[in-house]
Amino acid sequence: MRVFWRGYWSWKLLVAGLFYALLVIIASIAMSLSGPYNHSLFDYIANLQSGGSAGATVLLYGALPIITLVFPLMIDRMETVMVVTRLKQQKQLFSQHVIFAVCFNFLLICLMAAAGLSAAYFLTGSLDNLWGEESGAIYYFLDNKAHFPFYAPHVTGWKVWFYIWSNRFLYLMMVSMFVLCFQTVFRKKTLTFIGMMVLFGTPFPYLLDFSVFLHPIHIEIPLWLSWQDQMFNLVYLLFWNAVAYFLASKLYTKKEFY
Repeated sequence: MRVFWRGYWSWKLLVAGLFYALLVIIASIAMSLSGPYNHSLFDYIANLQSGGSAGATVLLYGALPIITLVFPLMIDRMETVMVVTRLKQQKQLFSQHVIFAVCFNFLLICLMAAAGLSAAYFLTGSLDNLWGEESGAIYYFLDNKAHFPFYAPHVTGWKVWFYIWSNRFLYLMMVSMFVLCFQTVFRKKTLTFIGMMVLFGTPFPYLLDFSVFLHPIHIEIPLWLSWQDQMFNLVYLLFWNAVAYFLASKLYTKKEFY
């Protein structure tokens, strides 16, 4: 296990990546400070305007570039001739890359959670969730205030926590699996970066007016009223994880190491 982590680990890459992520998170949290309603915990984590420590802004401008740039560099550190010879089987090496992706993305999730919790506590003095109250953001942004009683039971703490972190983790893993795919197809990291940014960082591709990779990460008011839509997004992301994992595993068995 020590050899496993030492093969990937680079303090310079890790610190640089986390520092950049923290800058984007701070900027995204700053987007959450406006509005005449009472701000509370989830306004600083994933609010209704794509801000917060785990908002779509952080995913697109923070996590996506970090995974696309840092993850391939760490993979290259592991894929030395000595390591490949020791492991003998490329499938085993691929499995280690997947395990590392899980750990790396979990670290990013922890950073997002810690930043959001810290911001909420220091800026409001508590970790209360006001989304289920008329003084909170849901009520303020809701066009028809008469519908608010229908939303209140669906934005309790554990329900919001579960959806946000499940959604974010599955998205980060999907990006990581596609990075592994691109790494086996393109020899140059520049092409991998450009391809990933076009695929995940822009509205392209569209499918019947549905942004394939952007739509599932956006959090809007109607989403909290429909657990079916929430489950659809999670299953949808899980599906693309499975597709990317399958493609990457097949491509990796044909990868040549130099």
